[in-house]
Amino acid sequence: MKTTSAVERGYTWLAEWERHEATWIAWPYRESTWPGRLQSILPITEKIIRTLAEVENVHVLGGPSETFQLAAETLAGVENVHVHPIPTNDVWIRDYGPTFLVNPKSKKLGAVRWIFNAWGKKYHPQDDDANASKRICNGLDSKGKWHFDPRSNTEP
Repeated sequence: MKTTSAVERGYTWLAEWERHEATWIAWPYRESTWPGRLQSILPITEKIIRTLAEVENVHVLGGPSETFQLAAETLAGVENVHVHPIPTNDVWIRDYGPTFLVNPKSKKLGAVRWIFNAWGKKYHPQDDDANASKRICNGLDSKGKWHFDPRSNTEP
């Protein structure tokens, strides 16, 4: 079976300054990521999300179940905010999340689903982070949006 690449389907990667539909962010919860600062990081994260939501959709990965509950309660009723019950290991979604694409002709959204290997296997397995991209892309597929699976790592 021949697979078609994103380029062959006419998709391009948006520049950081181009208008986009949404921002994806992960809710912080690991004390080891924010030693002694997690409680001060939570209101900062909330403010970032609320500020972004004034002008665009914000998709929040809620983390493990108890963290998802906190994120969902904290952001309840905020217009343009969508909290997803997707577990994570860390907040660095740019490292493990999909790269979003757009087809300039059809205006359809697409995504590249990378393989995440915990920064070149430098750290213990980050299985939730590795699966987050797949879960995000499966959600996109259910809305008729394409995702591409290059079978390539985000890190060496």
